[in-house]
Amino acid sequence: MSLLAASFALLLDGRLEQTGQLVRRDQQLYSSISRSILVIQDGTQERVSALIGGRMVVTHVAGTPSNFVSARLQNGQSLKLTYVARDPNSQLTAYMANEDLPDSLVPIRVTDHVPTPGSTVLAVLTNSAISSTIARTDGFGILNGTRRMIPLYEVRFEASPELVGGALVFTTTGQLVSAVSAALRPPQSNNGVKNIQDIVNQARQSAQNRGQALTYGPAGQAIAYVPCIELTRRVIDGFLSPSHEVVHPALGVFCVDNIGSGALIQRISPGSSAEKIGIRTGDIILQIGNARIRNQIDFARVMFFQKVGSKVTLMLTSGNRTRVIDVVVGKQTD
Repeated sequence: MSLLAASFALLLDGRLEQTGQLVRRDQQLYSSISRSILVIQDGTQERVSALIGGRMVVTHVAGTPSNFVSARLQNGQSLKLTYVARDPNSQLTAYMANEDLPDSLVPIRVTDHVPTPGSTVLAVLTNSAISSTIARTDGFGILNGTRRMIPLYEVRFEASPELVGGALVFTTTGQLVSAVSAALRPPQSNNGVKNIQDIVNQARQSAQNRGQALTYGPAGQAIAYVPCIELTRRVIDGFLSPSHEVVHPALGVFCVDNIGSGALIQRISPGSSAEKIGIRTGDIILQIGNARIRNQIDFARVMFFQKVGSKVTLMLTSGNRTRVIDVVVGKQTD
């Protein structure tokens, strides 16, 4: 599944609509997670952020981040933050507090557990939270501007897209999945995708089985897209490194689906690993290692899990000639 990921302004200004009543377990989870939460105030906008280590916090910024923002702690204390880095793939952004943070703030950890369809997650907003369910984990999104593809989870909420955009998503054990990168209204026709009302009904039934109430108000519906945990972990590790640099693997090629099979190379970045090894536009990638490449999504999926500096074997066609070459995985550049 492909998604043209929308860039949108985050308008969480505290006037939250009623989206549902959290069951007791989720209330306890939200209370635990809130020990890691700060609310960033950037002009008229508010963004939820979480402490990831030391004095560094992470938040979601769809556009160009401000160099200086303020933040509000749960106890009402205000402090200043300075911009550190932004990852364009996940849109996660790191800020550093200009002063020591209170010991009561607890750093969050990225989950080690890969979620599956049906997994319950909690989306944390600036002063509330919404419980929901992961619908799919096999999606890919196309980023505006760069046209890069990243693996995404699909989460469905009974809430408006404007409300859940930029929310931080946590597992039921209080570990970070990522932030909502895009939120859209569901299509009228689901084309085989489970209807959101079915998900809501399942949630209600699950709550009733636990002897708890789960109610929803007329809050609208949203399909939200969340970067996979492998991407989140890569980004957080990069932010926390001495250089604060996030490193993504790349060959330096832009591919589209080839008619028939394979990934057709349309563009090659100057100075990239692909250019150095003699790969040309018009070449068709058929295989990477032992993985067959049927289209651009296969190419993106396989490349996502490569390591920068490692060597991979490509099978590709150039005109009527098939060749097998080894290439060193390079670093993605903006």
